[in-house]
Amino acid sequence: PGICLFLLERHFVMALVTYLLAALSDVFDGYLARRWRQVTRLGTVMDPMIDVVFNLAMLSGLTAAELLPRWVFWVGATRYSILVVGGAWLYLVIGPVRIRSTSFGRATGVVMTSLIATYTLLWALRSDVAMGLTRLTEIALGALLVATTVQIVLVGWYNLRVMTGAIPEHVRDVNDVRWRTK
Repeated sequence: PGICLFLLERHFVMALVTYLLAALSDVFDGYLARRWRQVTRLGTVMDPMIDVVFNLAMLSGLTAAELLPRWVFWVGATRYSILVVGGAWLYLVIGPVRIRSTSFGRATGVVMTSLIATYTLLWALRSDVAMGLTRLTEIALGALLVATTVQIVLVGWYNLRVMTGAIPEHVRDVNDVRWRTK
């Protein structure tokens, strides 16, 4: 909420510093949990949920401050709704499922965090060049959100078919890529 207030009050440097500190603390927390073998079931569920709330807060703060076009926020909200509602639906219909992070998902998180930080920095700089780059950055952020929303729907549909037995058992799973073997 503090970041949203900083954005609404046009304190872009404070918003950026707070955002970066929060993002780095999230990465550091995960690193420490894995390093000290303190990974818990609760933590593996809560960490992605906090990330969803955090990213939606940033997107809504930028949109409420009229810095980011509304369509970018709505694509992000759709993406996160699909993730949360889809995960809950799978749990209710299929039963306990193991949802694990993928290389693609982690890379998407890093790129999205970088784009949001860059976007906030560009607003803080307020130069002609920075203002020119804000449009390019918002298009990149919007394109990333659209692409990952499509990816989530396609992978979710495929995995649902695997879990319900619609796809034969002889399917291999290598990291976040699945394919049929002969």
